Amino acid sequence: MGIYSRCILPRLIDVVMRKESDTAERKRLVSLARGRVLEKTFRLSLQGHRRKTRRTEMKRGLLYVVVGLVVAGTQSAVFAADLKPIHTQKTKDVVITLESESGQWKPGKNDFALTFTSAQDKKPVDAGKVSLSTSMAMSGMAPMIAGATLAPSGPGRYRGAIELPDRGTRQVTVTWDGPGGKGSTKFSVPVR
Repeated sequence: MGIYSRCILPRLIDVVMRKESDTAERKRLVSLARGRVLEKTFRLSLQGHRRKTRRTEMKRGLLYVVVGLVVAGTQSAVFAADLKPIHTQKTKDVVITLESESGQWKPGKNDFALTFTSAQDKKPVDAGKVSLSTSMAMSGMAPMIAGATLAPSGPGRYRGAIELPDRGTRQVTVTWDGPGGKGSTKFSVPVR
């Protein structure tokens, strides 16, 4: 067997006959090209192709993860830098600040941040599990209640979102339970 039948012919057949419809012709050529050489080379080239494809997919996936983390980090940094206080409430030895981009809540979806700082040294306080809910009393009706979803966003900082159906003054209740202590507070926030 020469180099042609060992290397060139199997690769040529592999390149030319990649369609399933060429299976019969491929079988015929395999017997002519002493099948073992062709099949072995075909399998090795196919395995190499699969490895390259897997590597490429893994690299692409890793790239997507890195880009996603960079974008998420940039968005949270921008979100944190552009916030204006809506309301600040002092409770015992903790100061709670409710902030948003516009400095107010409006009807519809509102993104916001809650920060917990020590009243003495202004350092962030780990509030642990935090919840925020709002209620609005209406004469002759049950109060309208809305809850927010909150997630930690750094030391003493929690990001959240809340859906408010209409305008009016809301009674906001914030509760927390963590290493920095346990407590709750209430304050009013207008929705304009």
